[in-house]
Amino acid sequence: MTNLIFENKWLKVYKDGAFIGVEVLESGAVVFAKEDVETGCWNILSHRNKTGYGFITTKSYRGNLHRYFYLKHNDIELPRDVVIRHKCDNRFCICLDHLETGSNKENIMDRDSRGRTAKGVTANKSKLTEKNILEIRINKTDSHSKLGGVYEVSPEMISNIRHGKFWTHVHADVIWTPEFSSQFKTAALEKVGKKSGENSGCSKLTNELVKAIRINKIDSHTQLGKTLGLNDRTIKLVRYGETWKECHADLIWTQEEIAEFVTGKHRGWTLK
Repeated sequence: MTNLIFENKWLKVYKDGAFIGVEVLESGAVVFAKEDVETGCWNILSHRNKTGYGFITTKSYRGNLHRYFYLKHNDIELPRDVVIRHKCDNRFCICLDHLETGSNKENIMDRDSRGRTAKGVTANKSKLTEKNILEIRINKTDSHSKLGGVYEVSPEMISNIRHGKFWTHVHADVIWTPEFSSQFKTAALEKVGKKSGENSGCSKLTNELVKAIRINKIDSHTQLGKTLGLNDRTIKLVRYGETWKECHADLIWTQEEIAEFVTGKHRGWTLK
């Protein structure tokens, strides 16, 4: 017999024996899961992406299913730097009792302490060797894109290797420092005749417009974007200091301001 075990304005959760159905009310999607009687995990049977995590797209959200389920079950919003962790260490699980909030650092510490990190050439999909990593880091001339073509990986991968975000366990002594990375980026921009910020020639933003965007703590990203003829992502990146970092840096939103703005409960709306 199918029983309705939870309901709010976002979700309806049904249970029939070991099977669980989650109706996502804002999109009409139904997510199916099955309970593991030994662990209590609700292992998703649908809506998985290539990494094994559940993934969902709605009007207000696009991302991992377990995060969506946690937020909507509790009817809350959280800043992007607050992650939803699996206490059961099972990426397929969406059981609320097995989910908790934490930081990305705590998530990484959990992963490493539980031996879930595949390192270097032991990673199943690794195209690179430790020798390649050394070659990439000591190359201080070629761009990320050019080296990506040489080693058949993305420019982002080259950047992450050079800056020590990936392959941190080998050749750590030649990881690029923030100072050198800044010099490399400046030199690359000058080489192609580009300048950052207002002088880029193709930017719709100006120093004064950046200031106006950051001091506006009322309008949503979408509302302000429509007013200024910009997309909401541009507004968000400027406010959070992910772009135009050197312009009016004192007005970049703090984590406390972001959290207060994202919840927006006093205004009766929430942001994407």
